[in-house]
Amino acid sequence: MRFFTRSLAFALLVLAAVTAWAQPETGHAQFKVRMVPADARPGEHALLMVDATVDAGWHVYANQNNEQVINLQAEPKGTGFTKAGDLMETKFSVHYDEILKTEINWFEGPFHFGVPIKIEDGATEIKGEYVINYQACTRNT
Repeated sequence: MRFFTRSLAFALLVLAAVTAWAQPETGHAQFKVRMVPADARPGEHALLMVDATVDAGWHVYANQNNEQVINLQAEPKGTGFTKAGDLMETKFSVHYDEILKTEINWFEGPFHFGVPIKIEDGATEIKGEYVINYQACTRNT
């Protein structure tokens, strides 16, 4: 239980540390961080999962994309854990972008992504931030 409380503290710190880039304004995507499983212990692997929601009429570009847009990127940084893999994301939708004249992958509504971590042996506390870079647009921007 003690470790879970510290894990929850990590999630609360992370919420305050999310950064964003959006076009033409920010605030059209919301993020909530959780650790899966919530009771992971030192020496075990977990996933720092992000539950994201995009406002109606807006979309966020997926990590798997071409270089014409700012792809979703997430980087957990902190103490008590090490990154154990690459960003994983739920299924995105593929759209032909009339402005860019190419197919683009994006998320609308709710979606999830996460980065696997390994909790360090002997860790008594997990602290950190989750830096999230993304681009949010409408079909007209």
